[in-house]
Amino acid sequence: MAFLPTTVNTAVVLPLNWTSPVTQDPVSPTESTNQVRIRILDILVSLVMGVTLKHDAGGFVKDRFYGGSRLLQPITDWCGIPIDMVNFVFASFASLPVALAMRYGLPPSRVRPAFRALAEVLLGAGVVVFCFGMQLRVLLLQSSVAYVVLLLGHRDRLVTPVAVTVWSMLYLMLIHLCRLYYDYEGYTLDISGALMLQTQRLSSLAFNLYDGARISRTCASNEVSRLSTGKHHNGSMKDTSTKPAAEALEPKLMPSSREYAVSRLPNPLEFAAYSMYFHGVCIGPFVFFKDYKNYLRGYEDRRLPPIPLRRIFYLSLRLSAYGLTYAFLFKRLPVQFINHKTFKEWPIFEQTVYMFAAFFVARLKYYFGWCLAEVLGICAGNGYSGVDADTSTTLWLNVHNFDFLQVEAAPNLKLLIDAWNIGTVRWLREVVYFRAPLRVRTVLVFLVSAFWHGLYPGYYLMFLSFALFTHTARAWRRTVRPIVLAAESPRVVGFVYDALTVVVTHFVMEYAQAPFHLLGLLPSLRLWTRFWFVPHIIGVCVIVLIAAAKRAFRHCSSPTVLNDAATGTRRCNS
Repeated sequence: MAFLPTTVNTAVVLPLNWTSPVTQDPVSPTESTNQVRIRILDILVSLVMGVTLKHDAGGFVKDRFYGGSRLLQPITDWCGIPIDMVNFVFASFASLPVALAMRYGLPPSRVRPAFRALAEVLLGAGVVVFCFGMQLRVLLLQSSVAYVVLLLGHRDRLVTPVAVTVWSMLYLMLIHLCRLYYDYEGYTLDISGALMLQTQRLSSLAFNLYDGARISRTCASNEVSRLSTGKHHNGSMKDTSTKPAAEALEPKLMPSSREYAVSRLPNPLEFAAYSMYFHGVCIGPFVFFKDYKNYLRGYEDRRLPPIPLRRIFYLSLRLSAYGLTYAFLFKRLPVQFINHKTFKEWPIFEQTVYMFAAFFVARLKYYFGWCLAEVLGICAGNGYSGVDADTSTTLWLNVHNFDFLQVEAAPNLKLLIDAWNIGTVRWLREVVYFRAPLRVRTVLVFLVSAFWHGLYPGYYLMFLSFALFTHTARAWRRTVRPIVLAAESPRVVGFVYDALTVVVTHFVMEYAQAPFHLLGLLPSLRLWTRFWFVPHIIGVCVIVLIAAAKRAFRHCSSPTVLNDAATGTRRCNS
């Protein structure tokens, strides 16, 4: 293959005049002859985002609109890594000693929760200003409106959490729309990432308060019913008529929803701390308010669990591996090269190998960020989830956001999705999946996830494809897998089947996530066209054939058909 001798060295295969979009070239997303409309859009972006746009050669100068600190610009000039990434990494690592200072200098055993919350807010605001400048106001506006709705609305009615969620999502989409205008197909780390995390916190808190209000209302109703029963009945006859009624009043909640339920609206300081705590405002991952409140006030005996040093050492090694590998390869294996005419001339096998390698490198930056977020959470004391029964070590699953092996070698799509961005999966499950009608749950979850990520067509192509492939994998697993892995099947059959499912799952993952990286509609469709849309066609055929086979089996197994078979009448033509 053309790129194997240089380990996919794009310097060999790329034309000399081709440059990656990560450089500071002018970006021209929406060129228009109507200068008045452009001026209006510039004003809108300036008001909403706090971004001052500079035009050059018909477009926007990439990176000129970045509102964060330029203090570390010399590092960018030296290594070529964009200033937004440099600031993000520096702010995250600078938060480590601050997190340790919060743990040991301001522990919940000696410091009131209000003081800890104030420190979290001030430090979080400092991180946001350093990374994004005055775009801090974007976070403040979204959270302030949401808090007013929660304060004035009826928290025991579904309309209140729905209103908070709709407001948060619409405001987030407005920010995504502004990004489409001035940073089309760009990867600049701006306030939209922090706003995505805050959207999760606001919407989840609204539904947690809704669940808590319903539980409290039910308890109050049951108490009134019990007192009323005791008042009107003497002790000679035990009345059980109210028991079914009381059980009927119990809200139908999943166990996790009941666990995360919040009975009281947090005060403004607690709310601000949850929205903007410094060790998660930019990097995440998402945690529920109840878990964060336990961190603020301390867990058992108002204390924070000890830091698992072995876990921190292991995470540090992985963090270094992810970061160094990405820094070495992200310019050598750019995703944008897939759109280049040279790439289209390669054989399909070489294109597939490059696509797999480039997408893996792109995932490394997420692994790096989530690994760093887990270290930050553990050092601060946020995310504690109990003690391992076997090793007696503390667990911090609430800030554990991915499982590397489960993603890169998943035996099925369900496990892969559950192992990627675990915090977001928990949020979607609690806010969308458990609340939606059964028939549209899966599709609605993927649609909300697409809107949450942004407005690029590639997001919707990817998430709708994952919805299709998830249905396909579920139907296959329920129908075909029990037949292949029957009790009398040789062990080698099970081994071969599992190996094939790993390969197929990984290929489907890379194929379906291509639009997520390419962003645009035409580049995504062009790439899928090179594979003749075979995975999509197979997915639809599997669903249709399995559904038809089930209908035929139910028809042949019906009592009418069985009676006809007993009398010699032939009606089943399957």
